[in-house]
Amino acid sequence: MRTLVLLIATAFLAACAGATVQTARAPLPKSEYEIDTQKIAMIERQARMNWGRVYWVSLPRRKVDSDTPDRN
Repeated sequence: MRTLVLLIATAFLAACAGATVQTARAPLPKSEYEIDTQKIAMIERQARMNWGRVYWVSLPRRKVDSDTPDRN
């Protein structure tokens, strides 16, 4: 039984070692979406006007046209 557990653990570690890992130096693929800052500002402005508070769990995003150049 102990040999079987050791064999399974060794196989699992060997499989993990062979997997590709994305490092911090590797560039991320360009996203089709960007954070919608105009929508964020509008919602937060409305919340302030009504004495509310917004807690962002996931920021709203909008689709970016692929034929427009980067603004940065």
